[in-house]
Amino acid sequence: MTLQSNSWTQLASVAAVQAIQVVYVISARPYLERGLQWLEVLCHLSELVIFLGAIASMVWGNVLVINIAMIGGFFLCITLLLLSETYRMVISVRYCWAMLLEYIAWRRKAVGVVAEAIIAETVPTAGGEDEEPEASNEDITLPAFGVPHQPFRSEYKRPRKSKALALILQQPPSVAQEPHAA
Repeated sequence: MTLQSNSWTQLASVAAVQAIQVVYVISARPYLERGLQWLEVLCHLSELVIFLGAIASMVWGNVLVINIAMIGGFFLCITLLLLSETYRMVISVRYCWAMLLEYIAWRRKAVGVVAEAIIAETVPTAGGEDEEPEASNEDITLPAFGVPHQPFRSEYKRPRKSKALALILQQPPSVAQEPHAA
């Protein structure tokens, strides 16, 4: 066998595989998304154009139209795949961004609960250990967390038993998993 006959066999088999893939994707519809379905059809068709162009160039020689069709099929396939993957990447980034914002909102709420616990545990040192802190008309709100509290003063001491640390270490709320009955 010569090199020319091997090329014919290889090109014909590759073109047949591409044609079978096009027919399969159109008839079986293996993809749930219609856009992905047509993306696959167009990519396989453009690859089929490349292989048919290679067969045609073996028959008629290097014709400019055949070469342009082959290059066009290649660039069409690459462009479709890049656009599809870029679209999916944008969707993934948007999803991750939404998850990050949700996590930040949860952490802010958790920090607000921790700040309330710290304020509830704080007692003034000037009036003795057993006295309640004086009420203040200077209540402020933490701008980031929206938690009203009294301003921190130097006569306040840190809490002895910290419920705040337990709240910080608490896991974010998740779906409770019930044990399965045996």
